[in-house]
Order: sequence, then structure tokens, then C-alpha cells
Amino acid sequence: MPWVVLIFMMQGALCSEWSVWMPQRIPAVRGSCVLIPCRFEIPDEYKSDLTSSPSAIWRRGSMNGPYIFNSADHKTFTQGTLEGDLLQKNCTTKLQDFTGVNDTYFFRLEGPNPLKYNFNPGVQIIQTDTPPGPKLFPEMVLVPEGKEVVLSCSAPAPCPSLPPSLSWSIGGREQHSMNTPADGLLTLTSTLTFTASPSHHGSGVSCSVQYPLTTGGTTEKVQSSMTISVSEMKNKDIRSCSTLGLYILCGVMMSLCLLSLPLVVFTFRSLSRRLTQVELLLTNTNSIYTSLKMSSMSSDYDQLQAPRSSASVESPYENRVVQETRRGRPAP
Repeated sequence: MPWVVLIFMMQGALCSEWSVWMPQRIPAVRGSCVLIPCRFEIPDEYKSDLTSSPSAIWRRGSMNGPYIFNSADHKTFTQGTLEGDLLQKNCTTKLQDFTGVNDTYFFRLEGPNPLKYNFNPGVQIIQTDTPPGPKLFPEMVLVPEGKEVVLSCSAPAPCPSLPPSLSWSIGGREQHSMNTPADGLLTLTSTLTFTASPSHHGSGVSCSVQYPLTTGGTTEKVQSSMTISVSEMKNKDIRSCSTLGLYILCGVMMSLCLLSLPLVVFTFRSLSRRLTQVELLLTNTNSIYTSLKMSSMSSDYDQLQAPRSSASVESPYENRVVQETRRGRPAP
């Protein structure tokens, strides 16, 4: 099965047909040039005839309509130049000072017989005296103060040799570039970079476009606008949140203090009662101790005095011996 798919893809790549690629629609400014991006493809059997000098022809209205441009004839209705190389299958054409009508234009390739073919589809060219306004991106900006803002403004450039000019209503760093989107139409883009400030809040930012003309002068300016909203700096919000948090914390602490106050009073009173009881207990203990001490001292004193009294009383026997001795009698 994979080989079948591969063979089918190779057949599609090798077997070329009559085909053309170009934008479906091109906006043009009256009095300026128009560049038509164009590429084509031819069958393989005609590629050998493309080595000669073919010519590019543009018809208006239909594939059989009147000629407006022929690269081999400079006396055509519209002046222009073939920008691409037909030998490389590039049919890009620039029509100078285009003042034609809004219509569809078809490409025709003419070479030595039998290389002649009218390609379909064509390209629709829409002219206007006042070009459309440029495209702004983003359409609205919400950014904090001090943040860098990047805005872009783009406008089509149908005539690369006379590109449009883009300008901004506020100052900043500008950068311009020419881009080619997928449709092949050139676009000029201007990028503006600036720092958001309170002065930008609620103010409109506009981008203007202006096209130069082939004969000199320019078109009127056309602008597109957007609104910028600038919020306060984040650190201010943080300070506000911190202040609010501090108030909440203080409220919680105050509530805890009020709730704990009865417990403190109760604890203080209970402690006071216990101290009073201890004090009374100590007083009673001292009194008992003093009484016991006095009683003990009196008893000890009495015990010590009793032997002394008995020692001082003379024994009758001893007195008699003494007396007898004093008288000269021997003791019995």
C-alpha cells in the first residue's frame, strides 16, 4: 500500500498541467502602480518550447477580453514591466500608473507555436482613491504601569517601488519591515515600543497610512485607532494588600487578647488565693514551731537543774563523818 501512494505522488509530480497561481484580489491605489505576483505551470510536452522568448499578456474582463498589457509591445493600453522571468515560469507583472477599472484580469502566455494559452482563474484588482485604514494589533491593550508595550500596524503595499508610509500618534521606538504573506501580497509593518505610564491610560493610539502617487503628491492620511488601559503598579497593590493584611492581623490579635483577658484575671485571682493560703500555712507553722521550741527548752532546762539541786544536798552520813573527823574521832 505505501508503494501505491508513493507512485501516485510521483505521477502527480511528474505530470504537469496548465495552471496558474496569483492572489484572488489585490487592493490598488488610483494613480499608483500595481504589482501582480504570478507563477504558472505547463505540461511537460510544452516545456521544450519555453526556451524561446515568450511574451506575457494581460486581458481584462475575461480570458478573451481586450489586451491591457503585452510585454512584447510597449504600445499597450497600460504601461508596465514584466518583473518575473517567464523561462522560470514567473509571470509577475507591474502595471505603472494604473487607472483601469475594477475588474478581473487574466494572464496569457504566448510563445512559438503551439505554446499559447489563456490561464484561469484571474485576479481581481480593486482601485480606490482613499486606501483602507491600516490594521492595528492588538485591538485593545490592558497593561500595568511601567510595563513595556509593543504595538504593530500594517498596511498593504501594492506598489513596492512606491511603498506607503506609516506614522504613530505617540512617541516610542519604531521599526519598519516589508513582509510577504502566503498570498504573495507585500505588506509594510511598523512596530512601536514604549513604556506604559498613567498618561497613556484611557487615551487613544492611532496609526496613519499614506500612499505616494506616480505623478507626485500623496493620498490623504487614513488612520486606525485603539485604546490603552493602564493599571497601577503591582507594588502599590502589594502595599495595599500588606496594609490590609496588617489590619486583619491586628484585629485577630486584639480579639485573642480580649478573649484571653478573663482567663488571665481568673488565673491571677486563683494564684492570689493560693499565695494567701501558703502565707497562712507558713504563719501557723512558725507559731507551732515557736511553741514547740519554747516547750522543749523549758523541759531541757528543768532536767539540767534537777541534778544540780540533788548534788548540793549533803548526805547525813557524809556530814557526820566530817563532823567526827573534825572532832578527832575516827570514822566508824
